[in-house]
Amino acid sequence: MIEYDVYYDESKEDGYWHGILFVPIETNAKLTSLLGEARNDYPFKHRLHFVCLGANEPTDSLRTKLTESYINIGCSALQQQKFEKFQSKAKVGKFPKVIDPIRAKFVAYRAILNTEEMYGINRGALISRTLKSALKGAIHYLFDETNDIGINRIFFEGEDPAGVADAEIMYQLKNQKRDYIKKLPENFIFQTSDHNKLDEARHINDSYILQLCDLLIGATRFSVISNVKESSSRYKASLPVRKILEYSNKPYARMKESRFYRGFSLAQAEKRGGEWVFNNLQSIQRENMSNQVKLI
Repeated sequence: MIEYDVYYDESKEDGYWHGILFVPIETNAKLTSLLGEARNDYPFKHRLHFVCLGANEPTDSLRTKLTESYINIGCSALQQQKFEKFQSKAKVGKFPKVIDPIRAKFVAYRAILNTEEMYGINRGALISRTLKSALKGAIHYLFDETNDIGINRIFFEGEDPAGVADAEIMYQLKNQKRDYIKKLPENFIFQTSDHNKLDEARHINDSYILQLCDLLIGATRFSVISNVKESSSRYKASLPVRKILEYSNKPYARMKESRFYRGFSLAQAEKRGGEWVFNNLQSIQRENMSNQVKLI
């Protein structure tokens, strides 16, 4: 059985966005080591938060450089297969390097709701209403009966539940899961992503991965809805995510042969006429895409 820790963050802008990062327990230390190397090269002491890359943030600032490296590491970590033919590479801090397989999986799930649904209920109720669907869809899409899996822990960004019905979400999920999902936790672990505010009971590496989840969902949201110019720090840092978005729109037969097959799920759900309609997320197209980086 392959066991995972799951890291969750959300964004409430132009719809309700769920970011879910699955990290295999056996490669968790590899991922945090790479994030640590990036921080050593770019000693930015504060929490990384995608929205903090403002319009006037220099593209060569420590915040931008570290954000760029985190996102590059995170996207490269999603490779699932063909490592002999395509070595997994990432910009780790200042230098590109070959990284060991991590086989993490990332989910971006956008729920497009009407104004009443978005602002008529509190945050906890809104998350509870849509997160179970996001988790269920993610687990059923990213995994199959070829391997039994277990979810060891689910880290939820935040210091307290704030109305999130985590026990109810997990109870419903246990009753709807497929047979190859052998283990699910009873509750979430609520932890701040700000490593400067941790108590002794929490591990700093989990906050670093929560920051990575924040950056991945923030960069995805930016790539889908934003028209900010290509010279901005947000655009520069988001380039690896744009490549992932391109992969998500390939035909299934081609995607199945990709080294990122079942490494990510990028979907949006929208109510039309009382029914939910599901589509793949797509990035805003720009006239000049020649500067877009490749996931090597």
